[in-house]
Amino acid sequence: MELKHITINKTARYAQLGTLSEHTKTIWIVFHGYGHLAEHFIKKFKMLDDDETVIIAPEALSKFYLEGFSGRVGASWMTKEDRLNEIEDYLNFIDKIYQELGLNGKEIAIHLIGFSQGTNTASRVYFLGKNRVDNLFLIAGSVPDDIPKEVLLNRLNGKELVLLSGEDDTLIPTDLMYKEHNRLREIGVRINHQVFKGEHTVNEDCLSKILDILSKEVK
Repeated sequence: MELKHITINKTARYAQLGTLSEHTKTIWIVFHGYGHLAEHFIKKFKMLDDDETVIIAPEALSKFYLEGFSGRVGASWMTKEDRLNEIEDYLNFIDKIYQELGLNGKEIAIHLIGFSQGTNTASRVYFLGKNRVDNLFLIAGSVPDDIPKEVLLNRLNGKELVLLSGEDDTLIPTDLMYKEHNRLREIGVRINHQVFKGEHTVNEDCLSKILDILSKEVK
């Protein structure tokens, strides 16, 4: 038996808050966690929405029923099965979003946020993608350990890697985050770890900490 691959056209979707215009100064591309859909996940970022901001939430390419064979549907970025091709597919997906919106040719700040399973996707877009990104923020997750040390250090270029976690998160507890700190520090990555009030989620306290980091960077 031999497994073979073919490339096909597939329709992907993303949710968007705000309208890209000459007034747009900031674009957030936000990557949801396991079992989420873009249209619901993007609502968590409503506090970032204003006349100068656009928020884009790509939706993972694999969908499934969350319980049984009907009812609520969720999406997943990838599994261990055929993972390299799935990674390539979603990197191409993000490329298409950049092309559709013309992001690379505009003087607009572009920030990535990954949550939970979406931290792997956001990391690969930031470290392995070919498009411009100004900052990466990872919530309740970290950088995949298969991204080469040289790629991490060259892309960060001395910048801190920002990791955020909820103080009451039972899925990604604080001690697990500190293990990640040690792994990354051993290869020379500088860590900025922010702990926000809440569980395994994205909330206003979490986003406020991200905005505070950006405000200090601008100064």
